[in-house]
Amino acid sequence: MDFITNTNPKKVKVFIFGVVISVAAGVITWKLFKNNENENENENENENENENEKENENENENEYKNTKNNLYKLIQHIKICNGLDKRSGLVITNPNKTMTTTKATTTLSILKEYTETLMDYLNSLYPKEKLERNGIILGYDEDEQAKKYAQIIAEIFVKNQINCEIYQEPIPIGLLSFSVKFSQFVAGIMITGSMNSDNKFIYRIFWNDGAELSFPHDDIMMQLFLQRLQTSISNDLIENSRQSQEMETTDNSKLNNSQIIKNTREYYEYLKDNFSYLNILKIASPISISYFPVNSSWTKWIQTAFSWFSVPVAVIEDETSRELRRIFKNEFSKLFGHVTRLAERKDSNIILLNDYDCGRLFVFEKIDKGWYFFTANEIGILLSWWHMINFRKLSPEIETKNVALINTITSTKMLEEMAKKEGFQYQESLPGVKWIGNCASKLQETGVKFLFGFDEDFSYLTGEKSLYRDGISAATAISELANYLNHYKKQTLKQKYDELKTQFGFYSTEKGIIRCQSKDFTNIYRNIFNRIRNGGNYFKDLDGVSIISIRDVSQNFDSSTRDKKCKLFTNIVPNSRSMKFNNFHQSRLSDITLSNAKKQFQDLDRLSFSFQKNSVESGNEILSFKFVNNIIATICWFESEEESVYYYLEGSEKFYTDKFNKNLCDFTETFIEFFFQPSRNNLVISQL
Repeated sequence: MDFITNTNPKKVKVFIFGVVISVAAGVITWKLFKNNENENENENENENENENEKENENENENEYKNTKNNLYKLIQHIKICNGLDKRSGLVITNPNKTMTTTKATTTLSILKEYTETLMDYLNSLYPKEKLERNGIILGYDEDEQAKKYAQIIAEIFVKNQINCEIYQEPIPIGLLSFSVKFSQFVAGIMITGSMNSDNKFIYRIFWNDGAELSFPHDDIMMQLFLQRLQTSISNDLIENSRQSQEMETTDNSKLNNSQIIKNTREYYEYLKDNFSYLNILKIASPISISYFPVNSSWTKWIQTAFSWFSVPVAVIEDETSRELRRIFKNEFSKLFGHVTRLAERKDSNIILLNDYDCGRLFVFEKIDKGWYFFTANEIGILLSWWHMINFRKLSPEIETKNVALINTITSTKMLEEMAKKEGFQYQESLPGVKWIGNCASKLQETGVKFLFGFDEDFSYLTGEKSLYRDGISAATAISELANYLNHYKKQTLKQKYDELKTQFGFYSTEKGIIRCQSKDFTNIYRNIFNRIRNGGNYFKDLDGVSIISIRDVSQNFDSSTRDKKCKLFTNIVPNSRSMKFNNFHQSRLSDITLSNAKKQFQDLDRLSFSFQKNSVESGNEILSFKFVNNIIATICWFESEEESVYYYLEGSEKFYTDKFNKNLCDFTETFIEFFFQPSRNNLVISQL
């Protein structure tokens, strides 16, 4: 379509020129505006960047403070049990749902520092070739975090060219001790959950002899760890926490697990070849035995062990494992009623029960219409007798005076009487299963064979190749004994124990815990022990009953010995082999005393260690009194349980009298009242 226009050409040109000028001006204006806007944006961005940098700095500072504060809190709950303590290892808070990420990473940081401390110490003791060849073996229990921690520890050793083998499933703690010695590892590590708490775990180290780490190695480890931890807090706290957060569990393909399967089979073969004294298959009607696993993982292990011993056992699982674990942790007093009700349904004669790491053994026996729960001393005596009579039959060529049985100073002295009359060697150790193992190792160096040992905490050690408590070997042995007595002697376990009492004497015990309700419990306990010592002038009698001898382990004093030195103390004095420390130790440890280490932390607010030195000023005290009335009293104050003092009194008589138990009970009350003054010191007494 054509348009009819009526326009002057000159006006059109002027109009077009004006439009062009306007557009150009607009473009220039827009560019100027845009440039100004960009400049403003850049300025804003720079301001934002500065603000972000400040925020990041504040966040980093807050992160540092939070990490530092959390580390302080964690350190307050760290315990390294060393010195005379009956326990050993690192006890540390476990990350759980209530913990912040930062607190969890600081926990892993402490785990890393402790592992690297061990690694440094091993590097100072052994040549590189030996560590690459022998190295470390790792195990863990069924605790949900234990496997993760074990794998993290393995990764640290692998990255530092140290051979590391790790079990791929939860294992009994006795197997790890066996594996260390059997396969000649330089050390072993066992990670377990705490029986008394859901949010703690225990990092145990086993030395090359299979016994738990003890003096002097635990003291050196503690001091080196303090130094390393102090450096981490001062310099690399944030970086350490970040690295710990980024730590990954090890790739199993990196690990040389050639010994694992071999160790397991050899463990069963060793128990069967050395401690299976009876072919149960020859017995027409074996007694009914029920086993209750606290952890379901122990079912396979116990069934395999019983099959090697040809002992029939009914494993009662269902939902009992979870319930038993809860009772173990929270309501141990209800254990008796719970398991006996379940066993009644199975028509069982014997009930066997292991603890959370399969190290301890609890035994119940049906007596008439009721059930009898054996004490640790009673089971220890029965198993000692069983091992002694069978050893004499199977190894007549070995003189029994060179074969030792060991129990702790807080266990029954009935074992000493038995060993003496049967011609075996008897040895006492400090309280705790770690000291039995170390005492056994020391005896082996002198050519003495270790047969059996036990502690009053339901721990039993069998043979020379597993120098730690082992609930599996104890379970198979007591089951064989029960079947033997039932078939050949028509006796129950309880009847046999009563028979042994008539043969070796009547022994009765009173034991318990003394707890201080004051916040100043450390000074109160220290004053109590200072009063007992009386500046070296110990009391000579108690309410008219003469004290025959006093043994003060912490002071290396024993009034019954010729040189007045404590023979028990020699069990923890390092031998020539363990004292071969190279220049690394001398240079690193020369200025790392515990007191110096603590002084280095004084400038760090709210930092409180529970580490203690095995000295008079610490929470490691062990005193024993032997009275003229055949009563022995022992009191212990351990750093690992610094708010409590344990007492253990045992009386003995050749012939039982009706007043026997009452006299011991009355004497115990007098002993506690005189030495501890409960009312004055705000103490609460609880029997065990």
